[in-house]
Amino acid sequence: MAEFKGHSTDTPGAHPNAVLILTQASALRQDEYVMLKERPCKIVGLTTSSPGKHGGTKVTIVGVDVFTGQEYQDVVPITENCEVPLVKDYAPCKVCAHPPDHHPEMRDQMVDTSELERELNEQKKASQVSDKLRALKQEKARAANSKSSPQDSPNKQLIHPHCCQDEQGANPMVKSRDFKSSEHGDSLLFHLNRLRRDNHYCDTYVTTDEGGFRVHQAVLAAISPRFKEEMELQAAEQEQKQLTTIRIKDVSPTALSKNSFINFVFFKCCYLREGDFLLDFAYTSEISINLKHVEDIFKSAKKLAIPGVVFFCKEFLSQEINMDNCLKVLEVAGRCDLHDIVEKVDGFIQKNFDLMSESDLLQQLTYQQISSYMRSDDVRSSAELKLFNAAWRWLKYDSSRSAHAHDLMADIRFGLMSSLELKNHVQQVDFMRTDQQCSRTLQEAYEYHLFPSLQPLRQNITTKVRSSTYYVITVGGAQKEPTNQCLYLDLSPEPAFSDGVMPRPEWKQFQRAPKARYQLTAAVLNNFVYLVGGQNEVHAAGRAAENSGWRYDPRSNEWLFIAPMHEQRTEFCLCAVGDTLLAVGGRNTSGLLKSVEKYDMERDTWSYVSSLKNPVCGHAGSVSCDKVYVSGGYTGQDYDKSMLSYSRSSDQWDVKRPMFSARAWHCLVTFDDNMYAIGGHRRNPAGWHEDINVVEMYQTSANQWTKVTSMDYPRSFAGSCVVNNAVYVVGGVSKQSQSCMRIVQRYFPEEDRWERLPDLPSPSNGTVCATMALSWRVVNQSHAIYPPSRAVSSTSVRDSSKNISLTINEQNNADNRSALSPVGQTTKLSLASVAKQSNLKEQGMDKTSVEMGELI
Repeated sequence: MAEFKGHSTDTPGAHPNAVLILTQASALRQDEYVMLKERPCKIVGLTTSSPGKHGGTKVTIVGVDVFTGQEYQDVVPITENCEVPLVKDYAPCKVCAHPPDHHPEMRDQMVDTSELERELNEQKKASQVSDKLRALKQEKARAANSKSSPQDSPNKQLIHPHCCQDEQGANPMVKSRDFKSSEHGDSLLFHLNRLRRDNHYCDTYVTTDEGGFRVHQAVLAAISPRFKEEMELQAAEQEQKQLTTIRIKDVSPTALSKNSFINFVFFKCCYLREGDFLLDFAYTSEISINLKHVEDIFKSAKKLAIPGVVFFCKEFLSQEINMDNCLKVLEVAGRCDLHDIVEKVDGFIQKNFDLMSESDLLQQLTYQQISSYMRSDDVRSSAELKLFNAAWRWLKYDSSRSAHAHDLMADIRFGLMSSLELKNHVQQVDFMRTDQQCSRTLQEAYEYHLFPSLQPLRQNITTKVRSSTYYVITVGGAQKEPTNQCLYLDLSPEPAFSDGVMPRPEWKQFQRAPKARYQLTAAVLNNFVYLVGGQNEVHAAGRAAENSGWRYDPRSNEWLFIAPMHEQRTEFCLCAVGDTLLAVGGRNTSGLLKSVEKYDMERDTWSYVSSLKNPVCGHAGSVSCDKVYVSGGYTGQDYDKSMLSYSRSSDQWDVKRPMFSARAWHCLVTFDDNMYAIGGHRRNPAGWHEDINVVEMYQTSANQWTKVTSMDYPRSFAGSCVVNNAVYVVGGVSKQSQSCMRIVQRYFPEEDRWERLPDLPSPSNGTVCATMALSWRVVNQSHAIYPPSRAVSSTSVRDSSKNISLTINEQNNADNRSALSPVGQTTKLSLASVAKQSNLKEQGMDKTSVEMGELI
């Protein structure tokens, strides 16, 4: 079969690629557009002649000129390499089916869509590519190189550009690339500002109470909704004027512009200022602000609704808060109603009040200001005596201030001073002796220190710790030996460097307890922490129980011994209800206990109240609605799931609905009106002892238990408390891995969600947790304690006396798992450990001393 490629493709109007490849005479069809006699013609007739005596076939093409309508005829001999040039630019539109002369303005803009459509179709079918499609693509590639295959060079499908535009005018059939100049905006503003300063094309005149400025209307409308509104209001009145005049009231000309030529022409009072202001910001996007003009700039920007400048003014004031400018910033922020800035300045002053009290700035404070700082819980001072001395100096500075002496002294917390400070300093001030009310306040402070045991019952504003932050504190516990270490968790420590990066929460150490204790209990009453009982050996299992107790006072950072209990107790619960403490159950050398003792703070004595029905240890207790609740525990033979409540008024124990899971050595905390039983230890259905991560919620009003999200790691002997809106669980022990834990987790009851917090500095179990506010003096004297170096090591834990060994991989870093495997994973124990557990099970030894105390 012969190929025919007719005339040259150099004909004007013919696209160089628009060539029809003929394989037979019938390939040419009517309504095609070809070049005849160098004219674009529409084919109206085709005639094929038979081969003559000289051989060869000829095709007679009759066409009509698309512009003149004149008919042309051409004979194309069908020989080798014969080409017939198609006219791409004059082919009919695929969408509207009109010839190009129907849209003369589009003749030079005809778009070939066949290739684009093929690309789109290929993209749609990309996920279903077949061998056939790949073969067709290969043939297409070969045809593009040879231009000899009639199947791979079909007639072009053409379309007018306007026929494929969408509603937005975009042409999806035409490929395009977007470009954006990063310099265009700055260049545009630069030249607009130059036009303004040269008074070129300014079509608006802005007047204020003191003068006016020539500007461009479009710029003002774009930068300020207030200007746009004024322009629209005056547009009807000034349609015929080339220059629009806008009257703006209560806007300072100084704030509007500086150092422009018009300022000097129209305002004699407007001189050169430092920095650029509002109009310059509109034309340059830059503004220079100082403390002298920030108030005018802010008020004008707010009135004109220019949020960018308002933001910059706030940022400027925030960055200018220092010891030299803090009072000036406070004054400006107050007049501008910037309450967030006022709070920042107040926080800065309270944080640095000791430094301010030693400077001249103290005397610049108004009575309202110094009184608010003296009343604040967050004012930081190394001693309450320093605050008293600052107030005294402020009163002495001006005789007219003496009228505020009584009211200002009422803000001083004399109960936070020692008796010696009261005698040697406060009492030496004249008005503290002569003023009747001040004298009475001083006498109350003396009486407060005279009876230390009554201090928790005599709390008022003059004895309240200056702190609004409550901390998680831990006391005691053990890893190998009992400890007297006291830690608190600082959730928002101050950054050591001003790099804007907030440091992670960290554990800090404060005043140690008088003695090392393990399995002790704690209760908080009016921000005093009571520690009672426990044991002084780790593996004594009740044989080393204690009955002594102490009280910690964060006001003085001191420990005070209280009267001992009648019985030595460990593994019991201590609850603060009303103005008493309740010690429930436990164990000692005589075995498990069911007795309950009540501590009378006023008399500093313990007395017995109604006992439990059965002896128990390892139970947990909490308080809700003035009642003590006790859950679970170990009864000597099995684990308990009961729930009991105690009423002080009736001195009676009531039985409540039991938990779903029996457990002991767990946690029980109160959040709002609900209680949460967390973790603990139990015997599983197979008879093995295990720690659990199950968490149950008890609704006191409905007397009903509900399971909630479990902890990530099973544990027992952990400490727990509630701070703000979360429950904290600290340390503990893992029976599965036979190791103490340093893991700390926090649970959000409202979200039913757990999260991980920084680990304890060292593994600990049997530690006790409490919630309390610490004074700034205590916090300032504390120091952070960090876990060991971040090294991965293989550690062998072995208790030779009990022939229990365990090999673990421990990673001492912030995410340390404390040799504990998450739920669903197993820890590989040595054969000696497994054999020991098997022997215990076969011998039926259920004593807790063997099950827990000796295996830790």
